Amino acid sequence: LDELVALPEGTLGHAYARFMKAHGLTPDVFDGAPAEVRDPRAAYVIQRIRQTHDLWHVVTNAETDPAGEVALQAFTYAQLRAPSSGILAAVGLVRGARHSRQIIRDTVDLYRAGLRANKLAVFAWEDHWATPLAEVRRLLGLPEHSRGYGGYFAGLLAADKAKRMAA
Repeated sequence: LDELVALPEGTLGHAYARFMKAHGLTPDVFDGAPAEVRDPRAAYVIQRIRQTHDLWHVVTNAETDPAGEVALQAFTYAQLRAPSSGILAAVGLVRGARHSRQIIRDTVDLYRAGLRANKLAVFAWEDHWATPLAEVRRLLGLPEHSRGYGGYFAGLLAADKAKRMAA
């Protein structure tokens, strides 16, 4: 990450490194193929999707709070048709809508963006560390600038908990 954060501001690599550091994440979390998958080709694809998940956050501008993750799962479902992503998005949407209607808009918007975008799963991320983030988004068929998705849910949950405790 230190090498990537040293890249010029506004590049994919710099944005990814800052995102990871800001959220206390490490790219090493998914090293190694998933043990439960026997087919080596399927294991590679699953590992690759897991390893690039945080890059998907960066290019879609989805936060890591529950609302951002739910919206990104809807985007992922639109891209890959992975049943697990569809289930996570649907359940998260139903549960989250009790706290904020914004999650509905975020989830639908990112699902639609996932349908329109080029396939992120086959993008050669490592070839574009020094590429401006806006250019990477263009290559992927995503808006150059996004309003951002999620980032509000932790505060809503804390307020809801405080309200329940006061009652």
